[in-house]
Amino acid sequence: TSKQISEILGISSHTIDTHLSNAVRKLGAANRMEAARLLGSGPIDVSVAI
Repeated sequence: TSKQISEILGISSHTIDTHLSNAVRKLGAANRMEAARLLGSGPIDVSVAI
């Protein structure tokens, strides 16, 4: 969860949520679960400007 991640990193859960939202949006995923599935399916072409 965002709370668990924030406790490990020593930052607020709001910061985690903001970064996750940005990453999900840039991946073109509908939600966090889809983003995880996309990342788990293999390399992603990061050379394309977003």
